[in-house]
Amino acid sequence: MQIKINNISKSFGEHDVLRNITFEINYFSKIGIVGSNGAGKSTLIKIISSIIEADSGNVIIGEGETIAYLRQDNEDMAVYFSDDANSEELMILSRLDFDEERLKSEGTLSGGERTKYALAKILSQNPTILILDEPTNNLDYFATRELISLLDEYYGTLIVVSHDRFFLDETVSEIIEVEGGKITRYDGNYTDYTITKQRLFDEQMARYLDGVKRQKEIRDAIARLNDWSAKAHRDSTKPAKSGLTMGTKEFRRAKAKKMDNQVKSQKKRLEKLIERSEEKPKAQKEVFFSIRSSETKGRSIVRAEGISKSFGDVKLFENSDFFINRGEHIAVFGKNGCGKSTLINIIRGLDSVDSGEMWVSEGVKPYILEQTFGIMTDGDKTVLRYLQEKFGVISGLMRTNLDNLGLNARLMNSKLSTLSFGELMKVKLAEPIIDQRDFLILDEPTTHLDLPSREMLERTLKNYEGTMLVVSHDIYFLKELCDKVLVYENGKIKRLEYSFGEYLERVEKQ
Repeated sequence: MQIKINNISKSFGEHDVLRNITFEINYFSKIGIVGSNGAGKSTLIKIISSIIEADSGNVIIGEGETIAYLRQDNEDMAVYFSDDANSEELMILSRLDFDEERLKSEGTLSGGERTKYALAKILSQNPTILILDEPTNNLDYFATRELISLLDEYYGTLIVVSHDRFFLDETVSEIIEVEGGKITRYDGNYTDYTITKQRLFDEQMARYLDGVKRQKEIRDAIARLNDWSAKAHRDSTKPAKSGLTMGTKEFRRAKAKKMDNQVKSQKKRLEKLIERSEEKPKAQKEVFFSIRSSETKGRSIVRAEGISKSFGDVKLFENSDFFINRGEHIAVFGKNGCGKSTLINIIRGLDSVDSGEMWVSEGVKPYILEQTFGIMTDGDKTVLRYLQEKFGVISGLMRTNLDNLGLNARLMNSKLSTLSFGELMKVKLAEPIIDQRDFLILDEPTTHLDLPSREMLERTLKNYEGTMLVVSHDIYFLKELCDKVLVYENGKIKRLEYSFGEYLERVEKQ
C-alpha cells in the first residue's frame, strides 16, 4: 500500500462532493479517474496531493514518497519561457516538440506550450507518485502520443484525471469512477470500463425486469385469492341448499379465514420481494438531431484549387487541392499551428487565400460551433428568451426536437449564466436545429465537456445528415464521426478517401 484514503468527505456549501470515501492505491498503479463535471474528481486528487484538506477523514502517504502534481490550468507555471531549464527538462521538451528557439524570440507561451513546459518540469523531478489533471488539454495528437511514451517509461504510480478517452486507453489499467459522492473501481482501461458498465447495466436491467415480472405474478395471485376470499365470506352467510345449517357456516368461515391467511402470506411475500428488488438502472437518453438536407448527397459544396496561405514568414500550406461533398463528415487534422483554424475562417469568408482559388457554394450557410461561448454575455436571459430573440417563435414541433436534444422545460426556463458547459453546448446545438443549417463546422467542440456529455454529443451528431467539418484534439470523437480526412502533410492540405479511424491505424503502423 502506497496511499491509503480513510473515510474522507468534502462539501462545498450544501453540495456534498465526496462522502466517506475509503480506498487504497498500491505501488506502480496506473489509475484513471472519471466522472461528470462537478462530481469531485479534481477535489479528490487535490486532497491526495495535500493541496486542499478534507472536511473529515485523512490520507496516509507511504514514508519517503514524493508527489508531483500537474494542475489543469497550469496557473502555477511560468507564463514566459526561461532558458534555465536543466538537461532533463530540455530532453522532455524536445520530445514534446516544444519549439525553444521560436519561444525565446516570442516569449509568451500558448496553452499547449504551457502544458508541455509544466509537464517537463514535473516529469524531470522523477516523483514516485505522479498526479495529472487533464494533461492533454491543448496538446495535439502527436504531442499526446509522445506524452504516452514518456509515461510508459515512467517508473512510479500514476493517477490521472482526464476526459481524453484515447489517452486513458493508452496509459491506465484501472478506472475509478466518481459519482454521487461515492467511488466505484473498475479493472482495465477506459474501453474496458465502458464495456463493464454496459454489462453491469444489462445485468441490472435483466434483474429489474425479472423482479417486475415476479411482482406481477404475485399481485395477480393476490387478486385471485382476494376474489376467492370475498366469495368464501359471502358463502359463509348463506344457508345450505339442503336446508341443514349445522356445521356448514363454521366450515365456510374456516375456509374464508384460510383464504385470508393465504392473502396475508402472499402480501408479505410481495413486500419482501419489493424490498429486495433491483432498482431500475438509469439509461442514457437517446438524442436526435433533426436536420434534413434538402440537397442530393455527393455534390461538391467546397472546392480548393492550388490554394496557399502564409502569415509573415510562416507558410501554413501551399498549392493544395481538395473538395468537400455534401453530407460528408470530415476531420481536419494536423499539428497545432498548422493552419486548421485559418482554413475554417477561409471557408467561412472571414479570411482569404494568398493564391489559388477557394470556391464555396452560394447556397451553403456554414454554422460554426466554436470553442468559446459568446452567449454567456446574455447570461441573464433564459434559454427560451435567448432563442426566441434570435429566431422568433419556437413552434411546438421545434420544442419537441429541442427536448430530444436534452433541452427540457427546466433548462429552457433556466438563465444562461446558470448552465454548465455541457448544457451551453446543447443551447449552441439548438441554433442549427432551429435554423435548419445543413453545414456544421465544429472547432474543438468537446473542450469543456465531460465524458458523458462528449458521448452524448457523438450520439447526437451521428444522426446529422448534413455536411460536417470537425477540428478536434479528441481522437475518439473524430474516429466516431468522420468518414473522410483533410490532413496537413508536408506543407499541403490533402484529402483522404477513408475514415479517420483508418487514417490513424496507418499512422500508427509507420
